[in-house]
Amino acid sequence: MSKNISEPQKNDMTHFLSIKDVPLPEALCQKIESQVKGDLNPNHLLVISKVFIIQFFTGISTLFICSQFGVSFLSINGLSVLFLKLGHLACMGLCGALFVGSGALITMFVLRPEEIKIIWKHKTLYYLLLSLLFLSIFYFLGTQHKTQSMFLAWLVGSVGGSQLALRLVKNFRFPHWDPLKKAFI
Repeated sequence: MSKNISEPQKNDMTHFLSIKDVPLPEALCQKIESQVKGDLNPNHLLVISKVFIIQFFTGISTLFICSQFGVSFLSINGLSVLFLKLGHLACMGLCGALFVGSGALITMFVLRPEEIKIIWKHKTLYYLLLSLLFLSIFYFLGTQHKTQSMFLAWLVGSVGGSQLALRLVKNFRFPHWDPLKKAFI
């Protein structure tokens, strides 16, 4: 391999190796170290905020193809008609899975691996709280006439759909990552 190195490249390398080490300013070293620590250990509040924003916009986009508790952007019911053939509770569960699961799916592709690692540690709690938040929003949008079993079916579907989406994308995007280990492999 060294036979392919040209004379100017050899001279450049020799010159580079002859340069004495120049100490970096301490303030610069601390700034770089702080930046790297921040990148490798993201703030939980910032991560959950990103997840919420992604879920909000993804969830809104799903309202074009599947109404949630009668809330939709189109006059047609889209996928709800197909889901209703399985029964009201199955429809609610599948709609919840679509609403929250699609957000979880997008989240796994948008966020950095370090942020995904934070989500992964608390994935059930994050998506349970997120599902409860959106369920509350739907409730206050005028869906109070629905039964508790419908709300529960939607909640179970949304948490289950998010967990399924997270696992599918994890296996696709990070096939060799063992969540029990400290780092991505």
